[in-house]
Amino acid sequence: MLAGLTVFSWAFLGMRDTWLETGGATMVRTSISVMHLLAGYLFISRSPLKAEASMRDMFLSLPSMIAGGCAFRFAPATQDWSWWAQGLFVAGIAWTAVSLFTLGRSFAILPALREVVTRGPYRWLRHPAYLGELFIGLGCWVAGPNLLTGLAFLALIPTTLWRIAAEERTLRQSDAYWEYVAKVPWRLVPWVW
Repeated sequence: MLAGLTVFSWAFLGMRDTWLETGGATMVRTSISVMHLLAGYLFISRSPLKAEASMRDMFLSLPSMIAGGCAFRFAPATQDWSWWAQGLFVAGIAWTAVSLFTLGRSFAILPALREVVTRGPYRWLRHPAYLGELFIGLGCWVAGPNLLTGLAFLALIPTTLWRIAAEERTLRQSDAYWEYVAKVPWRLVPWVW
């Protein structure tokens, strides 16, 4: 409950800060606030754990979150982003939001087993939210192609793969997940991996 309320507050504080800094909202900041509202709701409404990840797998999941945060932090102010960068970022947010909304009560930040979800974008990919996060990171890099955003985006790719591996080790504790893997072979990119 506390995590959900904290994330809700980020949505409001982020929009307030944007208005104070720029006198208006940007597509990027607005999409981030919408994502925070969704994540706050999902934290509050999620179902109980069936299985928890090992401490090792939880730690292996953290670098992708840090790399994504660094990509955004090192990008220029959002009001200075090109339409192309804003489009990539907002498309990534939208895809991630749809994926997380589809997860619903199975939502988690760190690897955890609740219910196996097989509808929505999970019909095609086992980890569609992470694909969206990669597009968010790409949008940050395109917005300010400098060494730091480039390094953060490049770090996001392998760390996302580590996060997927860590999450799958937890999900494999469920027979339903094995059945799902047999139906949906692609983790992140159709016909590739």
